[in-house]
Amino acid sequence: MLGWFEWDEVHQCLRVVIPPWDCVDAPRQPADVVKDRQDELVKLIAGMSLNPLQRGAIKDYLSLAAHWMSEDLFKFALETMVCFVKVDASLFESALTVQKLVSPPFNDLVKAGNACRQEIDDLVALGLLMSRTTRRIYLNDQVSRARERLHDDHGLAEPHASINHLLARLEAVLLMAPPAHDAPVGAALIPAQADQLSTQVRRLLRRLVFSMDSAFHGALAANIDALVKAERQGIFRHVAQDLGQLASDVPLFALCEPLWVQIQRVADCKDRSVLPDCPTLAREVLDQADAWITACAGVTYRYTRAYLISLGNQQPTSPQLLQSHELLTRHTRAAAQQRLNQRQRFLAGPAPAAGALTLVADPGAQVADDPVHTWPVDRLVRWINGPVTSQAAGKALVDQPRLLKRDNELLALDRQRSGTEAPAKGEKDSQALTQERAQDIVWLGLIQSAEYLRDELRDLGALADRLGLKCAERGNAATALKAIETTLQAMGSFKKTTTIAKAQAQLATANNCLETLRAFIKPVQVAAEKLLRFGECLVLQLRQETLAMGKHHGGVIGCPMALNQWGAVRDRFHRRYCSPVQVLTMDGERVLLRSDQALALHVTAGSQSGYAFDVSVHLWQRLDESKDDPFDTSSVELFPPMNTQGWFDTFITCAVLHVPLP
Repeated sequence: MLGWFEWDEVHQCLRVVIPPWDCVDAPRQPADVVKDRQDELVKLIAGMSLNPLQRGAIKDYLSLAAHWMSEDLFKFALETMVCFVKVDASLFESALTVQKLVSPPFNDLVKAGNACRQEIDDLVALGLLMSRTTRRIYLNDQVSRARERLHDDHGLAEPHASINHLLARLEAVLLMAPPAHDAPVGAALIPAQADQLSTQVRRLLRRLVFSMDSAFHGALAANIDALVKAERQGIFRHVAQDLGQLASDVPLFALCEPLWVQIQRVADCKDRSVLPDCPTLAREVLDQADAWITACAGVTYRYTRAYLISLGNQQPTSPQLLQSHELLTRHTRAAAQQRLNQRQRFLAGPAPAAGALTLVADPGAQVADDPVHTWPVDRLVRWINGPVTSQAAGKALVDQPRLLKRDNELLALDRQRSGTEAPAKGEKDSQALTQERAQDIVWLGLIQSAEYLRDELRDLGALADRLGLKCAERGNAATALKAIETTLQAMGSFKKTTTIAKAQAQLATANNCLETLRAFIKPVQVAAEKLLRFGECLVLQLRQETLAMGKHHGGVIGCPMALNQWGAVRDRFHRRYCSPVQVLTMDGERVLLRSDQALALHVTAGSQSGYAFDVSVHLWQRLDESKDDPFDTSSVELFPPMNTQGWFDTFITCAVLHVPLP
């Protein structure tokens, strides 16, 4: 689904706006307004490069939307539909898919003689403005609201009378005085606030009822009875009270499925003593809802960005996307200029001596947080189009003509994006690399990557020892650590006693041993609510953390974990897309990542000052030949797994967040 971007100047972050589509509560437009919109629609699509089938499909479905869509979103909807048909020409097949999603919830109403055709048509037109991921929440919320509206209009007829009876029964149970152990929930509320809480509980309960097929209403009633028996009915009040944690425009449907899961969990539990309390159950519901909404925003961001890039020199037609295009252009220009500045600073420093390779060529910038520190690795992985530990890297690293050609292409691209003119033909280009300088960068990149692997092997080995692991994998990692230390000495010696090919092969071996040991460490059982709490605290820390290439420190994740819980955290958060973040800080300025870059979580064994372990943020790069997103865009996880086929870890760290011990 297309959305649009807004830049938050106060927090220096990007806001992804999901369009506030509303075909239920929006007023129906007068016939003359609808006619004017349909006439305008015909004129707008007449000049577009669309085939007759696409024109007809857009006209048909947007004509339906013209009855309820607000004026400020009409051009945006047209642009969304144009984008959709260009990406997926089988619009009618997609319409059939949406029809299958929308129609079944109205079957019982249709059988009872309720006229639902208008509502279904409106919802199908709405669903075609959404992606698969956002339909799960945003379209289903509208479907539930449409059913609720029809119920309110026909509340005395069946099946509405039965639903009224169910609602009255459940409200009586859920709004009665809470159990003694749950009393603090509303004990301090003055009457007005208590009324507000009761209203919110009713809203939540109604949306839950109308989000379900009527065939499940009997199970809902039975499970609510079990909820009361277990004295956990307070989950509704806690969720209603904590709704303020989520954005005001969050669809209530996002809470319905996780709430139903928790209700079933309580109903199925035979031992009440092992059940979490109501605040914990409610927080899990809110965490899941927040995860889904964040995932929707992440998908919308990448989809919108890809569409804006595909326009090339063309301008969007809607005001919202025009503003987003300008924001993206501004950040693209700033990021390209920052990369040129890093290049200039690196090349302005003295060339490293043969036996004294330094991590930063500029002697005035010996700080690890400085992006110049990581510039050699960033160049290297882009030159060879892959990680330095891959088998293909061995040949690419020694192909100097190829490396120089690739660097010239990247330099030209950054100049084009930043609006910087290249020197005239015949003039000396101070930013162009010589073969000798390119060779220095290869060695520096290998050294930095080797140091990263050395530190990871050392820390992971120490963790294995502390956990009492004795296995072949631990021994192989110890051998690899010694070998990589020897390789580092060979690369840094006055007369190098290794070759680029041999050094790269050793890095590949070390990485294999590292990943084998990482996978071997088995997780202990960790309660689901503990991992949800950890994810919640991780998101909170990420949103306030300043990320920069080469940064090796950061804040503390406010959820202590035992050392033996490292494996569970690894399984849930390692190599996961860092969805709440799309920016890096470069020379004090926050800029959006390139479309071929992504940030991912990296669970590391190492830590400082007595912490249990760390969760780092790594910069990932997309392979040139790949067109894939960094994660599965149909995923509704807050931190979805990274696509390791089309993307790779550069080993460039952008922050290190610490996990305290209990």
